[in-house]
Formats: sequence, structure tokens, C-alpha cells
Amino acid sequence: MISDQFLEAQDLEDLERNTNDFIISYFKKNNFQLQFYSEELLISVKARHNWVEPNLLLRNITGGSMDILFQACGWIGAAGLLVAFYLNSTGKITASDKSYQVANLVSAVLLTLNAFHLGSYPFIIINVFWAGVALLSLVKRR
Repeated sequence: MISDQFLEAQDLEDLERNTNDFIISYFKKNNFQLQFYSEELLISVKARHNWVEPNLLLRNITGGSMDILFQACGWIGAAGLLVAFYLNSTGKITASDKSYQVANLVSAVLLTLNAFHLGSYPFIIINVFWAGVALLSLVKRR
């Protein structure tokens, strides 16, 4: 185990100092508190005066797997838009085709999820608009 190796490598007289140095370096280096709290919440007046619940708890509970999920949404959404654009530009599908609009709608929703996770509000607006246009086009087709 790591703890056994750590203890074997240490002079017991320096154990307390080394343990404290190790703990401080871990929390400082990894921004430990930022795994649970956004910087905005940490510096808020409320957080300075009272206990506040972590606002990034979902990210910590899932072990970061949510980051992977949102990254996948972004990559799949980007690929979908690019493929639809390519197919439309090369004349393989037209803008009036249902498949083109479905690809735009699904891709824009996936990119919106990714942008929301990243806190990128301009891209949220762009992709919500993009999805809205695609949805409107699909509804008008009926």
C-alpha cells in the first residue's frame, strides 16, 4: 500500500512534519476545495459567514464521469453538425430533408448540454437558436 511505503521511507521523528507537508501539498496542488465548490461560491459573502452546501457535488459523486459524458455530447454534437453540413454542401441531402433537420436538432441539443456544462453562455444561445430553427422546420413539414 501507498501508506506502508510512505511510512517505510520516513524517519519516524519527521513523520508528523512529512505527513503535514504531504497533506498540505495535496490539497494545495489539486485545488481540493474546487472539486466541491465553484470559485464564485467560495468567495461569496454567504460562504464567508456560514456553512454552504457544495455546488459541484454531482461532479465529485460521479468521480468526474459526468465530465466525460458532457465531453462526449460535445464531440458527437460537433461531428453531427459537420456531417450534416458536409452532406448538404455536397448535394447529398438538402436543407429541406427531414434527416438534415433532425441531425441539426439532435446535434444542437448535444452541443447545448456541453456548453451548459462548461458555462459557455454564448454557445448555449447559439445552439438553442440552432435547435429551435431545426425544430421549427420539422414542425412546419407536417
